Amino acid sequence: MQFLPKALSIFCDGTSDLLHLIAKQASAREAVIAIQEALERLERTPHEEENENEHEESHLVQLIRLLNICTDCIPRLQLRRKGPVETIKPIVKNFKMVIDSIAPHVEKQDHKRIISAVCGLIQSLHIWIVHNATADTNVELYEDLLSDFLENTVDACASHMEGSLAQYRLHQFKFSARFVPNSSTEHTVSRELQEALETAKILNITSERLMGTPFSIGKLILLAYQDPSSIPTQPRYLESLLYILISCLQQNVATDSTLALLLTYIHANSQLPQELVDPLATILTPFSSSHPDPKVRYIAFRVLAELLSRAPPPVHLAHLSSLLSDCPFDQMRVAAVGLVREAFLKAMASDDNSPFKTNALLRALGPTLFRPNPPDLFSSLTEKTLSEFLESSEPARLTECLSFYYVLLVRDTKNSTGIRDHDMLQTVETALLSPLRKALETWLDDGPHMEDPHVVMAFAGLETCVERVDEVLVSIRST
Repeated sequence: MQFLPKALSIFCDGTSDLLHLIAKQASAREAVIAIQEALERLERTPHEEENENEHEESHLVQLIRLLNICTDCIPRLQLRRKGPVETIKPIVKNFKMVIDSIAPHVEKQDHKRIISAVCGLIQSLHIWIVHNATADTNVELYEDLLSDFLENTVDACASHMEGSLAQYRLHQFKFSARFVPNSSTEHTVSRELQEALETAKILNITSERLMGTPFSIGKLILLAYQDPSSIPTQPRYLESLLYILISCLQQNVATDSTLALLLTYIHANSQLPQELVDPLATILTPFSSSHPDPKVRYIAFRVLAELLSRAPPPVHLAHLSSLLSDCPFDQMRVAAVGLVREAFLKAMASDDNSPFKTNALLRALGPTLFRPNPPDLFSSLTEKTLSEFLESSEPARLTECLSFYYVLLVRDTKNSTGIRDHDMLQTVETALLSPLRKALETWLDDGPHMEDPHVVMAFAGLETCVERVDEVLVSIRST
C-alpha cells in the first residue's frame, strides 16, 4: 500500500485501471488506511499549490480516484474491534473535508463527477453496513452518517445542480401554460442528480429529515425533488425555510430548486400571512426583473404573482401599488399592470368582498395607472420628446394600462369600483386619453420615425387600445 499514495498523482494513461485492480485485489484494510493518509495529505496541501508540478494529477482527479478505490475495496473490508459505523466514520469525515476544499475550485462537469463518485461510495458503504450489522448496530446513526455525507456533497456542488423542476411545477400546478416540458417524462433530471435522489431513497431520507436543522442548500435541493404530497406545507414550515430560500435567490444558487419549492408551498396554501409574503416579495421582485435567463425571470415572476395572490387582500393591493409606482425596474412596472388585471378578474369571479372590486382599487392605483409618467409627458410634442418616449418603457406600460381600463369598463357593469362614475371618466379623459390622442395624431403623421417597424408597432398598439376604449365609452355614455 506504499505504492497507492504515489500512484494517485501519476499523470499517465492506465493509472486508474491499475488503481482499480489494486482496490479489487489488495488488502482492504491496508487500502482504507492508505486512503485516509492520502485524504489527510490533500487536506494539508493548499489548492493554490496543486499545479506546481505539471506532471502530477490535480486534487480533483486524486479525489475521484480515492472515492472509486474506496467503493471497490469496502465490500471486502473485515470488521475487527469496532462496529461498522465506527469503522467508516473517520474516512467519511475525511472525504467531506476534502470535497469541501476542492468543490469551489472546479467546473460544472467536475461537480458531476464528484457527485456520481460519492453516490457510488455511499451505496457501497450502505450495503456493507447492512451486511455487517448486528443487533447492537444503531441503524439511525449510520443512516444519519451517510445522509449527512450525501447532503454535504450536494451542498458543495449546489452551484451546478440546476434542472427544470420549477418549470415542471409551474405546469403541474396549472400556474402557467408557458415552458411546458416537451418530453414524455415529468421533468428532466441530470444523471448525477438522479443518482443523488436514488441514493437518498436508499438511505430513507425523508422530507422531515431534510427540513431539520441545520438547514443547508444540499437539503433544500433534495427536499425540492421530494413528492409534493410528502412535504409538510403548512405556513410554519415555509417560515422555517425562509432564510435559506431568500439566501439562495440572493446568491443565485440552487434557484431552480428554490423556485420549485416555493411553488409547492404556494400551491398548498390558499392564504399566506404577511410575515411570509413581505420578505419573499422583496427578493422576488428584483430577482424576476434582473436575472439573465429569461425563462428563470418568467418563472420567478409567476412565483411572485401567485405569492401575492395568497396575501391578505389589503397587503396584495399595497404590494401592487408599490410595484406600479416605486419599483426601480421598468419592466416590472409594466408587468405589474397585468397582475392588477389578474387580481381584478379573480375578484369579480368570486363572492368574496375583495378590495379589488370596490372603489379601494381606484383610490390606491388609479392615479398611477391612468396618467402618463411623468404626468406632463405629452405637454411638449417635439422630436426629442418622441425619441425619449419610444426609448422608454412607457409605450408598453400605457398599452397595458389602456387594456386594463378597457377590461374594467367592460367587466364592471355594476360600477362596483366606481370606474363608470362621471367624475372618474372625466379624470381619465383629461389626464390620459385626450393628451394621448393628441400625441398620436401628431406623431402618426409621416416622418422619418415611421419607417422604423418598431415605432409603427408601438403606435399601432396604443392606437388600437384607444379606439377600443373609445367604443366602450360611447356605449356607456349613450345609456
